[in-house]
Amino acid sequence: MSDSNYVFPKTLRELMNETNTTQPMLADAIGVTRQTISLYCTGRSKPDVDTFKKIADYFKVSYDYFLEVDDNMKIYNR
Repeated sequence: MSDSNYVFPKTLRELMNETNTTQPMLADAIGVTRQTISLYCTGRSKPDVDTFKKIADYFKVSYDYFLEVDDNMKIYNR
């Protein structure tokens, strides 16, 4: 497994781009500020467990999807 400090922000940015999700949209959906999402996207901050789950649920991906580098990880219900 690659370093999750790098993988999570990269995967989050990719999912946001693929789904045309803006930082304010995601922030509103999961109950944080846009600035917090910006910190997650740049890797300057990491979500707590509850917020991490909300992000994964929002994008309908497994929790592992954010932590693995494998491009073949399943995306559920997309």
